[in-house]
Amino acid sequence: MYLYLNNGLNDKNTLIAHIKLNNTCSGGCTNCGKYLKSLCLCTPCNNIEKELICSRWIGIIDSLFSSGIKNIYFTGGDPFFYEDLDKIVNFSVKKGIEVNIVTTGLMDIPKCLSYDENIILTAFEYRNYKYILKKFEKFKNVYVCYIDD
Repeated sequence: MYLYLNNGLNDKNTLIAHIKLNNTCSGGCTNCGKYLKSLCLCTPCNNIEKELICSRWIGIIDSLFSSGIKNIYFTGGDPFFYEDLDKIVNFSVKKGIEVNIVTTGLMDIPKCLSYDENIILTAFEYRNYKYILKKFEKFKNVYVCYIDD
């Protein structure tokens, strides 16, 4: 498990949780971990030894919400390789937590994710950003952002 809390970049009163779900990724992004290495986003430098099961993450997310956490970044590797990502994301958005999934966008996107609430997808390479945009253009509540040099 890898959980990191930091103050929001724009709102000093907002705590953000960064949850690294796995190490698995097929992206091979040249800038993996370059930007936010200390926040464990997609970096091989902070590998986790064992993935937690879904029920453990749901308990942790529930506790984080009770503590005032309103934003969660799910990272990895690529969170879409985590088997129960849909359950964790759906639970989070039902709680009113803003979800940001840091992804290569190369995996199949689960159809059972709750797209009724806002979900943000973040890509670190332009080729992945364009690919994610195309996949999600039909969802009005999915926002795609791109971090570049």
